[in-house]
Amino acid sequence: MTNIHASANKRTVRKANSLPFVRAIAAFRAAAPVPRAWAGKPLRDPSGGRIFVCARVRPRLDTDPDEEYDSVTCAGDGSVVVHNGALKLGYLVMTHSAFRFDRVFDQSATNGDVQAAVMERWPDMFPTSKHGPFVDTTVLMYGKTGTGKSHTSSGLCELVCTSLLPAHSAHRVTLTAVEVVTGTKGFIVSTHAILDLQQGGAVVKFTEDAHGVVQILGAVEAELTTPEGALAAVARVLAARRTVATKRNTTSSRSHLVLRFRLYSRDTDARDAPPLQTIQIVDLAGNENRHDQFNHTPEQTKEAATINTSLATLKDCISSLSEGKARKRPIPYRGSTITRILKQSFTEPDARLLFFGTLTGLPSDLDQTLQTLRYMGLLKWKPAEYTAETTVRVPT
Repeated sequence: MTNIHASANKRTVRKANSLPFVRAIAAFRAAAPVPRAWAGKPLRDPSGGRIFVCARVRPRLDTDPDEEYDSVTCAGDGSVVVHNGALKLGYLVMTHSAFRFDRVFDQSATNGDVQAAVMERWPDMFPTSKHGPFVDTTVLMYGKTGTGKSHTSSGLCELVCTSLLPAHSAHRVTLTAVEVVTGTKGFIVSTHAILDLQQGGAVVKFTEDAHGVVQILGAVEAELTTPEGALAAVARVLAARRTVATKRNTTSSRSHLVLRFRLYSRDTDARDAPPLQTIQIVDLAGNENRHDQFNHTPEQTKEAATINTSLATLKDCISSLSEGKARKRPIPYRGSTITRILKQSFTEPDARLLFFGTLTGLPSDLDQTLQTLRYMGLLKWKPAEYTAETTVRVPT
């Protein structure tokens, strides 16, 4: 309870002192300083091009509070700065926390801009002939509920559907759509159910086949034939997704959604033949902070804790890929249901990961924005490589 009150007090300070904080942010933007620690040091890629980490700041919405100012600045060098106003020892201070990633999309970016950036990074993401290329790719959407995860993932679904289809005559494309729902059993034990969204939420299971490929037993694998039909199938899946009302967003998802597109060869009659290519789009459950959980039921609170645990396991799996040959520990994909389903994303040497962290510039979301950005950075880099901060006193 103390932490919730502390969060509320932070919000009160930011709201009550909005004018001096706005002036401090304007002064920062006018100076446009580059963190000294980054001067002349390009951001390295320890994953060897395998992981692409992007941040996207959503624009203001009509439903956002009028008194909220913009506390996030995007720079053209792949960095984003969070401006955190606070009260310290009786005077106001502003901490400018800078983060840099492979790519940052500001409030003016469109889904078309996102699609173009992905294709620029990986022009071989989709096959151009019956011979390929065939590259497995997993897209992960992460962020606080209401930051635009679903909007960005819809744009990436459009890219996949229009690029894979119409498939070459030698190929067929299928879609499997499931959600991993967190529940509770008793006071402590958490349970996970995998629900097939193309069968009205029927419970299904996963296993590994003879090729070591993770299969979702009992789930519909619908064949797709046209881009329009594929987009319609995705729309039906999204409409069926289980949602739980929260104070923050009444249509927010409290589950992990997995859309699995697979490309098969028509040259074989074997129904258990491994796919030529798998592209997955994963909309991760909204990661709520303590303030947003204030009005949750006890069951929702336990659910949120389990979701955060699965997100921590996912981070450990992805960061293991950046360790390369220096990795001394196994990839901990068995630590959660979602990471077990995504096993090939971590274990296949040529598989790629596109990670999108979404955020807002609202001061009321600032603590969660910082948490999202720190989570993203740790996927590939050491803290000194991707983040730096300065604190200044704010005149009243």
